[in-house]
Amino acid sequence: MANEEIIFALQEMDEKINTLSLSVKEILNFEEAAIYLQTSRSYLYKLTSSKTIPHYKPTGKLIFFKKSELDEWIMSGKQKTKEETSQIYLSNLGKKYSRAKK
Repeated sequence: MANEEIIFALQEMDEKINTLSLSVKEILNFEEAAIYLQTSRSYLYKLTSSKTIPHYKPTGKLIFFKKSELDEWIMSGKQKTKEETSQIYLSNLGKKYSRAKK
């Protein structure tokens, strides 16, 4: 194995270790949150400055995130399936129909 291949393999292992370490941390700094959310730093900054994503600034400068709140924020954007949308439509249609009969 050439030195370049060894260095590349070590860098890959380092990235995997860093990613795994995020799974056990509850509080993430800005860089870790960007990695955890798989987003760019600039987009994450835009989300924090618009107060779209929950975050903490205890010193007024550094930004921190609770991983559990990031998980909740991610899950809040659920898109309904076609089946769920159809059920809601039929339910509302039934309500309108029953009101019209009265």
